[in-house]
Amino acid sequence: MKNDQKIAVLLNNTKANNNERINNAYNKKMALKTNCFKDREKRTFSYALAFYFIEGITFCILAHAGLLAPILTNGLMSQIIITSSIAGSVIVNSIINHIYNKKIKEVTGINNNKELDEKLIRNEILIEELENRNLAIDLRLFNNEDEEPTIKKTNENYEELKMKISRRLYDLDNATKRYFLIREFGDLFDRHFLFDKLVVNSLYTAFLTFLVFNAPLIGAGIETSLFNGIIAQFIIGAECGFLYNYIKIVKDKHLFHKFNDELYKDKLDIKEIKSKKCTNINVKCEIFDISKDIAKLIEQTKIVEECLEQTKPIKDNEIKESYNHELQDIKIVNSIMDEPLVPKLKPKK
Repeated sequence: MKNDQKIAVLLNNTKANNNERINNAYNKKMALKTNCFKDREKRTFSYALAFYFIEGITFCILAHAGLLAPILTNGLMSQIIITSSIAGSVIVNSIINHIYNKKIKEVTGINNNKELDEKLIRNEILIEELENRNLAIDLRLFNNEDEEPTIKKTNENYEELKMKISRRLYDLDNATKRYFLIREFGDLFDRHFLFDKLVVNSLYTAFLTFLVFNAPLIGAGIETSLFNGIIAQFIIGAECGFLYNYIKIVKDKHLFHKFNDELYKDKLDIKEIKSKKCTNINVKCEIFDISKDIAKLIEQTKIVEECLEQTKPIKDNEIKESYNHELQDIKIVNSIMDEPLVPKLKPKK
């Protein structure tokens, strides 16, 4: 078997290992998503909406039939409906969360809900890192220039190639993290986004609060006062919406800075994000360029091996054993799924 065929087999095996790790990370991601804050929020809202419709329709039917006490035929009934809907939703969601927590503990080993969002992001980043490493393998497998290898093409040995590949893998992982952080959290540093999140969304919440409070009363044909029926509900809804979005922005910024600090010297510059100098398009081009460099380094391993075979003739079985042993020392060929060497040399904060 020719050297390029041997490398192709090893790369395909590595790609298969990467795909297996992607599947495992994806399963963990889905398990974590079932109980992360965003999904818990969606479920709570969905259950509350179901309780609200059931209770609201029941209230309207009883009101038209004259079966309600006079004290309930005013804004108090709406408050009871809203409160009981939320309470019922919280109880149901707590039971479901308890069931999901057992599954999450089995899959991820996480006991603390505070770690869920961070662990979810780490799994999402890991998936994209492995996909980009597979991209480097594909560039080598399908875009090989078929150059004639000669001894003059490289004077590097396996150790030099190993360190070069490790550095480029480290760069590829960091570029992937930067791409993810800009995509998921870049809007947090955009003034227009913050205005929409804090002001416009708060107005939406105020309108929704007004609608939820008054819908049962309107359906029952009950009149409400201007202050209690409109103004008070708008104020309460706007305050709750602003507070909720503000807390979420603070939490997301904390996660961004935590992951960004882990990039050390490659960390994102907040000023460049705000000025749009650093965008996902720039980072995506960087990822592709790094992948091409890794593909070229893989090609050099084939050239070095061919040079070794020309200068060191041995028996076929010894060639196979030596060849596989040498390639196992090359990070990209056999252990692309492992952590690169360079992080061990990264500077202290």
